[in-house]
Amino acid sequence: MAGKYKGVQAVLLEHNSNCIFSSCGNHTLNLVSVDCAESCKEAITYFGTVQQMYNLFSSSPQRWEILKKYLLVSLHGMSKTRWSARIDGVQPVAQYLNSARKALNELESLNLTAQAGMELQSIQKHMSKFECILMLSLWMKLLTMIHQTNLVIEAHNATLDVERDNIESLINDIQQICEQRDAILTESKLVAQNIGISSEFSANRNLPTESDAEQHSRVNVFLVIIDSIQSGLTHRFESLQLICTLFRFLWQFNRLSNEDLLSAAEQFQQQYNKEISKDLSDETFFLK
Repeated sequence: MAGKYKGVQAVLLEHNSNCIFSSCGNHTLNLVSVDCAESCKEAITYFGTVQQMYNLFSSSPQRWEILKKYLLVSLHGMSKTRWSARIDGVQPVAQYLNSARKALNELESLNLTAQAGMELQSIQKHMSKFECILMLSLWMKLLTMIHQTNLVIEAHNATLDVERDNIESLINDIQQICEQRDAILTESKLVAQNIGISSEFSANRNLPTESDAEQHSRVNVFLVIIDSIQSGLTHRFESLQLICTLFRFLWQFNRLSNEDLLSAAEQFQQQYNKEISKDLSDETFFLK
């Protein structure tokens, strides 16, 4: 549909070069989230582990009863079509991480298949790392912001300028998250200490020291995720900005100065000079 060369967008532009393509705001926001969650292998592993844990418990009534014994809320699978709703999948794990770990430990007493046993060990290993807690804290904040923005722009009375303002607000909020990295790190370390998990980054062959691992987490995980969201929001909503810039004077004429109003009307007329006469500027001023 949106293909620039062979899609419907391209066909319409052949007939009228003034057409402006702008996709559904909710769909676009979901695409930004998808790109962000696949921006680094740590994010892919994190969401994969959360989904894997849901699959492990939900595949057996006996396992689900064990989960209910420890968690006050239910787990949810990761939505494939509505990324902003993934807050429902992340939130229970983030709020009841220690309880989830206890439920996982009790599964060891069951007669699991070899495949289920391997999955259990993989989940337990990941959820015993400080990096998991840090990702839980970061994604809870990011997904909450994205989900709240999605709820606003999908409202039946939300106009394009409301969508634009909320996307701009989301970009600013994401920037604040970037500046709060140290606070998120401190918060995650306190959580780790309270539930008996090491608050140090995991060193490995490629990152021999804890300092190297922390630097990798900051540069190649945290900043990559933040940059992916910011660049995605800026790039994917460019057409929305263009539409609002061109048309906003039609609904904001009472709030614009005479000079700004006439300038916006002239810009609009020049864009659509084959359809709109130069009288538009005078008519718009008279309307005000």
